Amino acid sequence: MVCIGASLVISYSQGREVVEKQRQQYSNVVISDLPDRLTLKKVAANLIKADLALQ
Repeated sequence: MVCIGASLVISYSQGREVVEKQRQQYSNVVISDLPDRLTLKKVAANLIKADLALQ
């Protein structure tokens, strides 16, 4: 269930730049980048639509 007004925090204590450098150095360990704000908004919108469809 999606709660309207809820927050989801995805972070890495050393920042996005460090994650990107680690991904280049260790491509077999870091398998994805942190999502950008627009991607997160799209995912959230799709979750809300799916949740509303189930009600």
